[in-house]
Amino acid sequence: MARLGLLGAILLVSPLQSPGFASNSSACSLPDGCVAGFSETEEENIQVKLLQVNVELGRTSDAREHPAGRRSLAERLREGWQRKFLPVTTSILLPHGFAFVIAQFLIRRHRNKKAECFTDPQEDAPRSLPYIAGRVGPMWLIHALSVFVYAVSAPSADYMYLNSFAKHYADGHPTDCSTAMDTMPCSRAVVDVTQIQVIRGFALPIIQFFAGPALGAISDAFGRRPGVILIRIAFAISTGTGAVVAWFDLSVWIDFWIGFLGMIPFLPVPLAWYIDRIDHTPSLVIATALIESSCTLASILGSLLGGFLSLKVAMLIGFLGKLVCLLLALFVLPESLPEEKRIRFTWSSLLPTAALRVLFQSPLVEKLTAIAVIDSFHYNGFYTMMNRFFQQHLAFTRQEMYLQAMLAQFSDMVWLTLGVSALWPILGQVGILVSSTLATALSDVLLMMAGKSWQVNLNCLILGGLGNMNSCVIAGIAGRAASPEKQAMFQSALNLAIQVSSALGPAAFMTVYQLCDPTAPGAPRWRMSVYVLYGVMFAVPSLMLSFALRRFIQEEKDHDSGFSS
Repeated sequence: MARLGLLGAILLVSPLQSPGFASNSSACSLPDGCVAGFSETEEENIQVKLLQVNVELGRTSDAREHPAGRRSLAERLREGWQRKFLPVTTSILLPHGFAFVIAQFLIRRHRNKKAECFTDPQEDAPRSLPYIAGRVGPMWLIHALSVFVYAVSAPSADYMYLNSFAKHYADGHPTDCSTAMDTMPCSRAVVDVTQIQVIRGFALPIIQFFAGPALGAISDAFGRRPGVILIRIAFAISTGTGAVVAWFDLSVWIDFWIGFLGMIPFLPVPLAWYIDRIDHTPSLVIATALIESSCTLASILGSLLGGFLSLKVAMLIGFLGKLVCLLLALFVLPESLPEEKRIRFTWSSLLPTAALRVLFQSPLVEKLTAIAVIDSFHYNGFYTMMNRFFQQHLAFTRQEMYLQAMLAQFSDMVWLTLGVSALWPILGQVGILVSSTLATALSDVLLMMAGKSWQVNLNCLILGGLGNMNSCVIAGIAGRAASPEKQAMFQSALNLAIQVSSALGPAAFMTVYQLCDPTAPGAPRWRMSVYVLYGVMFAVPSLMLSFALRRFIQEEKDHDSGFSS
């Protein structure tokens, strides 16, 4: 019956579709008159229609014989593995299990052994600000100037690539995507620039994996200045190439390939220089906080200045600033590592594995490394997905995103400049680590539960910088606790571990966010609670390790108080 019905439908509809029937449609005014007297061509058309019907009926019958709910057990298990079990295992169970197991292992590992504490000068108060500025001034100036000129030129470098690709799509006509972003050439160029960024994102950890430990080994063997000079030469070449490409309209692929020089890690060797110059933990923590705060301010000012400059001028200022940094490193920067404290250079020390072994030199360094890795995984993963949440759930505009970022940077400056000095005598080193971790967890909850933009801005203003204070404390304690002979190698290895953790965090948080899909229309509130709990739980092993530090830090002193103002 089904085939007869479909055949009747074909006979009624086909005069409108088949060429054979179209020629006779004028001669047949009634359907009954069209039953007999078909030509040979018309019969062939009917046979083709019937074959198509048979094929469709065969597909329908196959679908009924093998419905989706009656697939084989192996297919259902494979689909469940790919859709649920594998993401849950790799993004939820594995990261949390690793964090808790490592925390418990490091806490229990040396529980019955006497704690080995690093020795510090007896005064608890940080030394005066003029003393700190005099000791770290040259590197501080290089560091802040480098961040400033990078903020001036970095956004223009992206538009340099956009304009180049847009010119290709516009058949050679120059196109300024900064003012014509809605045109078709610029829209197509965005895809190419995104691919460039993806390639560089993959290349960055690989370059830092090999270059970071090598620079640290060279610095420990030949002094800090050679390491800093090598870094500055690499940055001057990469930014100079970008300026030449922008001014003389050369191929952006020249900048693309030479730009890999600018991906070497720039922070570990200067941080080792700071630690060499200040041999007192409270003063080192204050110095690190002041440097981070001033660099944040330099980044804000550089972004503001870059917005008023043309692309070519911004790229030129970026190169000239890096060139000034190189000249300062050559003629102003003093050497901080005496020859008697340098280690003998060996080619095996250039291997990344040699630097990673330095992370396990003492129980205190192990715990600080674990705290830094867990916090970077949590912080970068959560705040990467936070922007997506703001755009989907709160419909943040570009201006609101800029405002939120500016408030977070202002909070960083205030807490790093004033907060560390104010909380040190009250909470001490461990207390600041604990309060910073708790502030990050509380900020996670409040941000994801926010329903208005002012709630997000208030959260970023109050808790944003408080959650970032642990970085300077970890840098200060770890720098003084690590071996002075391998300080640069240790800082390079620690930076490498943090970079890897920071790269894995966003992938894990994105997977969990997609599984929960808390912003979907009609999604129950428990999905948001599960996602928030996933992030907050990373604070538990970090807190466990932070409290375990008291045994190693308090051994030398009867209290963990800081300094009196």
